Parts: sequence; C-alpha cells; structure tokens
Amino acid sequence: MFDSKLLETIRAMTPDEISDFSDSAYYHDKRNRKEISLLFRYITLDHPACSRADLKKEHTHRHLFGSKPYVENRLNHVMTALLRLLETYLEHRFSGAGDEMRHLMALNRFYQERGLLHRFELTTNRLEELLAAAKPQNEDTIWLRFRLEYLKHLQVGQYNPKSVDMNLFPVLDNLEKYYITQRLLLSAGLLEQSRFHRLDTSRTLSIFRQLSENGEFKTYSDTDPLIAIHYKLLPLLTDEADLNYVNDYRELLKSMRRDLAPQHLKALHTFVRNYLVRAYNRGSSETLSILFDNLKEEYEQGFLKEDNQMYRASTVQNVVTTALKLKQFDFVRSFLENCRDRITGTSQPENIIVFNEANYFFHTGRLDDALETNFHLL
Repeated sequence: MFDSKLLETIRAMTPDEISDFSDSAYYHDKRNRKEISLLFRYITLDHPACSRADLKKEHTHRHLFGSKPYVENRLNHVMTALLRLLETYLEHRFSGAGDEMRHLMALNRFYQERGLLHRFELTTNRLEELLAAAKPQNEDTIWLRFRLEYLKHLQVGQYNPKSVDMNLFPVLDNLEKYYITQRLLLSAGLLEQSRFHRLDTSRTLSIFRQLSENGEFKTYSDTDPLIAIHYKLLPLLTDEADLNYVNDYRELLKSMRRDLAPQHLKALHTFVRNYLVRAYNRGSSETLSILFDNLKEEYEQGFLKEDNQMYRASTVQNVVTTALKLKQFDFVRSFLENCRDRITGTSQPENIIVFNEANYFFHTGRLDDALETNFHLL
C-alpha cells in the first residue's frame, strides 16, 4: 500500500491542499461511497506520516470493512476511487482557473480583432474577475494582466483613437510589473547561489538595489504579493538583517501563504534558513531557535522534500542536529519515523536513520537503546 499511486499522491500534497480537499465539494459529494472518506481520514488524520509500517492493507481493510473477510480487490476499488477523486480535485486546483483564463484570453483576442465589441466586453469582465480572485499569485497571472490590458488598449485605439495614449499607462504598468517580478526572482536566486559558489553578482545586486529605491517599484509592492515579499528580501540576501527583521519577515511570509505559489514559498523559506545558518556559523547562538522554527515550518509545509517526495540525507542530518541541540526530542522521534523509507542522496539510506536514532538515544540518556541500534557495527 505504501508504494501505491494513492499514497504517493497524498504524500506529495501540502497540508493546505489536504485541508482544502476535505472541505471541497469533491470530498462531500453524496454519491461517494462512505469508505472513500473513511480511507482519506484514516490516512491523513490517523497516519499523517504515511509510513510503510503503519499503512498495511490488512489493517486498512479492517478499519474500512470491520470484521468482513480480507479481500484485496475490495480495498483496491476504494483506493482507486479515492485516487480518481483526488486527481480530479488537483486538476481543478492546478489548472482549472488558469486554463479558463488562457481560454478566455484567446477568445478575447479573436473578439477584439474581429470587432465583436459586446462579446469582448463580456469576456474582459470575466477575465478581470478571475484575475482579481486568482490565488496564489505568480508571474503567470501578472503576465495575463498585461495581456488583458494590452487587448483593452488595442480595443480603445480601434474605436476611440484620441484616448489611446491615456489607455497605454495600464499596459506599461503591468508590463513593468512582470519585468520586475522576473528580475526579482532571478536575482534573488543568483544572489543566494553566490553564498555557495564563486559568482560575480555585483551587477545583479546593483540592479536589485536600484529597484528597491525606485518609487514605482515600491508602489507595485503595496499591491502585488509576489513583488512585496521579494521587495523585503534584500537584507537577508546581503546579510544586513538583524533577528527582529528576520522574525518580521517570517511573519509576513506566513501571512501571505495563501497568496503565493508553493515553489515561491519554498524558495523564500530556503533563503531564510540559509541566512540563519550563516548567522549561527558566525557565532550568533540566539539564531538557533529561530532556525529550528523555520525548519519545522518547512517540514510541516512539505518544503524540505525533494521533487520526488524524498528527503536528502544532508537535510535529515541538519534537522536532527538542530532539534537535538534544543532538546526537541519528541519532534526528532516523529521526524525520523516520517523519514524512514524516504531518504535519498546516499547509497545507504538506512544508515542515516540508524546513526540519527543512536544520536537521539544518546541525547536522551538511553545508552542501552543506542547500542541496540548497532550503529557501532556500521
């Protein structure tokens, strides 16, 4: 069961996505078999770690069907039905609104070019509603805003040439927003890499500073979440922030969680973590507790996983070491259980668990238990 497509899909979902699915019409559709919701709750609530040891087909069958004799196909039917339901929900969540906007944008271009004014206005109104409600915000929605304003500009020029110049400003504003967003995303990544590679980032840093001093840029940051969160990132990338600034930035990041795409949230949490690691390595011991809080949040949001939903061996080691220094023993135990069967980046992933479990037992004074792991024989 652990290697099933269903478990692979659930492990890949974030806590917000799991919560959103459980509140959705897909989950509460009265046509669904009751065993579907029972299975989903059994996995996500009773066994959120999704470990191989906990989720066995026989135990799951007993939970769903009580004393009925074990029939594997009976359970497989429920697993398949839940997987299809999840995939339908995920398809809507990840492509529904975006596909509708792209579809309407293509129609809008046709209506504008062929002079179908009424239909152009209807699709424009619908697009503006979708763009205003779009969450999370990303560079795609900013680009679509620019394209919509450009079509509106062409439409005005076609029927009212005298006002076409005034109508050009929203087009340029949205184009500049898109340019700034892309510049920030690429520059932030390059500046962060410079901490680990010998890269000349002087030009990138200079442009980043010019943007942050630009009045129009600050205006954009007041209205666009993706620009706003990167607007305040520079002090962390250049080691100019103090701990109060880091804490304020983390709170801002938390408050904007639903406004930003997961890949941007993951990158921003990584920037914060790397800043705290550098500060701790320079002797700032007070950063350790903040570093742990950031790691814990990354873990809970699924940001510590690789794209294949596995944990790198170095990540596991860093999390355990940080938590043990702060005597977060319950967290370490739970974290290691969740990482079992999910470690990559080493030819012997089982040894990572053994060494870290032994380290956990040493820190908790359970020397006999540490010896029973046989870490000394590896």
